[in-house]
Amino acid sequence: MTWWFSFGLGLASCVLALAARRWPLSGWLALAPLALAVARTGVAAGLSGLVVGAAVTGFAMRHQPAHLPRLGVIGGGVAWGLAATLVGVVAALLDPRAGVLLVVPCALLATVTLSRAGAPRWAAAALACTQEPHPFVICMGRQGGELAVTGLLAWSGAAVAWLVPGPSLWPMGALVSTLVLALVLFRAVRSIRASQRALDGAPRLRVAAVVVDGPRSADPVDPLWPGRSPAARDVEATLARYAPHVARAAAEGAVLVVLPEVAVVLEHEQASRTWRDGVRRWAVAHDVTIVAPHLDLAAPSNTLDVVTPRGELSSHDKQHPAPGIEPAPRALTGPGAHVLAARRAVSGTPLSTVICVDLDYADLVGPVRARRGLLAVPSNDWPGGFERDHDRTSVWAAVLTETSVIRATGHGLSSMRDGAGRLLARASSLEGPVVLVCDVPVLPDAETSHPRRDGS
Repeated sequence: MTWWFSFGLGLASCVLALAARRWPLSGWLALAPLALAVARTGVAAGLSGLVVGAAVTGFAMRHQPAHLPRLGVIGGGVAWGLAATLVGVVAALLDPRAGVLLVVPCALLATVTLSRAGAPRWAAAALACTQEPHPFVICMGRQGGELAVTGLLAWSGAAVAWLVPGPSLWPMGALVSTLVLALVLFRAVRSIRASQRALDGAPRLRVAAVVVDGPRSADPVDPLWPGRSPAARDVEATLARYAPHVARAAAEGAVLVVLPEVAVVLEHEQASRTWRDGVRRWAVAHDVTIVAPHLDLAAPSNTLDVVTPRGELSSHDKQHPAPGIEPAPRALTGPGAHVLAARRAVSGTPLSTVICVDLDYADLVGPVRARRGLLAVPSNDWPGGFERDHDRTSVWAAVLTETSVIRATGHGLSSMRDGAGRLLARASSLEGPVVLVCDVPVLPDAETSHPRRDGS
């Protein structure tokens, strides 16, 4: 009976967690049944954790291709099941009322395990990601990232579990937990409002995301299509396809133009020279900085070039490529660190770069937050739901780094957010070419003067 009881509690938790995708408030209640399982069923709580992890992580990866959703189910089930088993054993040795609170280390341990295994945030911290519609909740992660948000959701579940009649009834614990959560939420709201006020008074830069997809694959959900597309391998045709749209973005006043991940595929050295020469001509002629990604099959690398109005070029590789699908980075580095320079525009503004899923890992937060400025994120998605889910996750990087994020996305949604997580602009390349031009706020770091107009 104990095992069935634990299974039922796990099922209740996963239903509440999945409901939080639509109703985020449900996420604050989701781990209450799991907390009861940990406190009341001891080692059987592992079954409850397995149900929660398998369902929630698998659901978060539902729009991924081929085997990845199955890996999500297995990985999530194992991580949460082992974590719940471990804390369930400890809970069996304690007063059940105290054991309820062990759901917090259970959630943190499972999240860390999945993160260490290489899962991006939206899979490793799927419960925390249900709160993305509310940037003030994400703001609570400025100290501790997704682990902090996950821990607070688990703490909230413990507060609810303490009020369930039976051995776990502990009204005082629920009251204290509620007061702590209220204080944390109050501070988060104050913090996000302070960010909004600072950003509202900050200098602004006009930037652009330019995406012109080639002909689509016969399979609408084909994440590998950009690398196989004949159109992407035709460098001259790709330059011709993008040229008028880059010119339009510059004519509308953009000082930074970001192209999507794998905008072109370079098969040999001559193709590389042709592409880079073409991008340099755009940058010099239009007096803009251009972030131009490409898949270089000769290197091999999934990389981007940042080309200045003077034709200077610096590169940065994708740091979290899909194992067995994308080339490994030639060097393990932090986010690309560049300086935005344009003769007729703001000069000296820090520009950080990452590529696509790099945005979904915590290792970018510290370096980007220290530099502030802008964060350019060339990406590629696919239709069927993933393009919406993946675009939504950019709120984490924006809020945690307090930096404006420019996300130029092939076969999906391009968007821009400010450092408070507010959506400034969005457009879909699935509906045609995208020239998304927007004024975004820029907060300089402590060592950088406020952006200035360079009249040289």
